[in-house]
Amino acid sequence: MKYVFQDRRNDGSIFPLVFFESGSGAKSEMHKIIGVSFHSWLLVIKNGFFEYYCVKGDSEKISKFILDKIKNNPELVEQWIKKTYELGKELLDFTSNISLDDKNNNDLWNYYDKYSYFLKKARGYAWFVNGLEINHGFSKVLESIILAKCKNVEKYLPILTWTDKKTNVLKMHIKMLEMKRDGVDLDLLEKEFSWIPCGYQNEPWSKGYFENELAKIINPEKELEKIEQDNMNNKKKREDAIKELNLTLEEIQLFNIASELIFFKPNRKDIFFKSYFDMRPLLKEIAKRVNMTIEEVRFLLPIEVKESLLEGKKFNLSERMKYCIMFLKEGETKLVDENFLLENVELDKIELSSELKGTCAYTGNVKGSVKLILSPKDMHKMNEGDILISDATNPDILSAMKLASAIVTNTGGITCHAAIVSRELNIPCVIGTKVATKAFKDGDYIEVDADNGMVRKLS
Repeated sequence: MKYVFQDRRNDGSIFPLVFFESGSGAKSEMHKIIGVSFHSWLLVIKNGFFEYYCVKGDSEKISKFILDKIKNNPELVEQWIKKTYELGKELLDFTSNISLDDKNNNDLWNYYDKYSYFLKKARGYAWFVNGLEINHGFSKVLESIILAKCKNVEKYLPILTWTDKKTNVLKMHIKMLEMKRDGVDLDLLEKEFSWIPCGYQNEPWSKGYFENELAKIINPEKELEKIEQDNMNNKKKREDAIKELNLTLEEIQLFNIASELIFFKPNRKDIFFKSYFDMRPLLKEIAKRVNMTIEEVRFLLPIEVKESLLEGKKFNLSERMKYCIMFLKEGETKLVDENFLLENVELDKIELSSELKGTCAYTGNVKGSVKLILSPKDMHKMNEGDILISDATNPDILSAMKLASAIVTNTGGITCHAAIVSRELNIPCVIGTKVATKAFKDGDYIEVDADNGMVRKLS
């Protein structure tokens, strides 16, 4: 059984990667709810980045299974989304009400254990959108519908999957524009939005962050008017595209599902990010009790958290924090050595070229200087007008994305973060190039022809 690469992210730690357990094996929450799941996962964390691998053929099988299920019963999408939000509310009700006053070590462990329980329940439903779009399975179906009508996928795919629903990032942007116009309340901004970049380790945004972002706003009224006008224009373009392509009711329904998922995917991710933010005081208290740093606690497996708190067991995590490999199957996670990885992973054959093909997430054609932004630590390199290239984007590099004249990623489908934010910010974007971070380097002068899904080096 061979494993193949799926994605790479910054900000890696073991906590709370236990959510992968909810999607692996026949006993998993995902399998119980949806009827299918990933056989198992390999997760590799190295120097703050993590990569994940699934069994070869799993992604295609899962994507087809979920798509067929949705075609037979489109109402499932609404049901799964509704249930995710219900369980997400349970999760946040729990994390936002954790009280550490006069709690003993057993109480702390019970909090940690219950959190894992609530997180896995919510993730069990939320997995359907990952399963549907992994390896761009759903995107390919939508592209094939367009190709059957015309050859211009890049023109029609972004507009047919457009949604007028606002993500938390866009809500934050609008709130700052309104405050710049009417009066600033930094306390409110911090309370409502500081948690957004809080993945597994990243720090929340401070008041200083919001001050800096507000200082960049020159004409808030004009920007607000543009957001509203773009919304109206895109709605009209989508209606026109449906007519131009003469889409059937079934085809329209699939694009409507895609539009809904483009909002749901980041929104359900925000639920989990908010829970990570809420859990920080608990992790800090555990760290204090077991004489560790919070970073070390994040690299403990759940059973090790229990053993540290209740048995006083000590763990040397210095090497694990630099590099570790985890194997997840049937709801359990264990650490494995590098030989396991070498024996079981099928490496992609990477062909580098000065011209790459990807998928258009937002149209436009620009030329500019490359900046590789692989983590928040790289954002200092970014200047206005540069072209941002990354494995994938996350809210933690939003400031750099706002400066970009174009965005290019290795991975991602129509529901990925880069695709969603590029549309909200009207930035040309090409996703799914596979090797952009290896094909180009800082300072390369390139052209991003998002209209045709192409990225090419000019000098």
